[in-house]
Amino acid sequence: MGLQAGGTPPAAWRGGAEGRAAQAVPACRAWRAGRNPAAGARRRQAGFSLLEVLIAFAIMALALGMLYQVTGSNARTTGELMGQEQAMSLAESVLAANPVIAPEGVNAQGVSQGFAWQVRTARFTTVADSKTQAPRLHEIEVVVRWSDGSREHEFALRSLRPERLETLPVDAEAP
Repeated sequence: MGLQAGGTPPAAWRGGAEGRAAQAVPACRAWRAGRNPAAGARRRQAGFSLLEVLIAFAIMALALGMLYQVTGSNARTTGELMGQEQAMSLAESVLAANPVIAPEGVNAQGVSQGFAWQVRTARFTTVADSKTQAPRLHEIEVVVRWSDGSREHEFALRSLRPERLETLPVDAEAP
């Protein structure tokens, strides 16, 4: 049977086995082009490939490693800052305990809550030293040392303090 005039297939082709065969051709072409719905469903159910899983684990390991480093670095920095803050507070306290300096100076040391401190003074010469009315100055240095387990730290604080003037006893003033 051939085509009828006008290029239309005969009625026998539209039904029966020949019609079903004609309908199967587009499905066959779709399957060859990779659009087979049954094959796609099987492929989606298969899950991830081994390579995809390994890449995901590698990315996750790198991200966790960076997170661990950042967290550890922040904890270390916080610990160091707390130590510096305590050392500074101790140095300021030792400095405040010496508002004036004896003529012979000060040389003392001690330990407070794991922080070793040392205070020293030295005479500081100025142009005003030749005048008898002006008090002499001393440079005072407070050094605080501590250890955080792996490293030694040191904090120093320097200032100028006046020398304590010797006062005469009350009985010595009367002639």
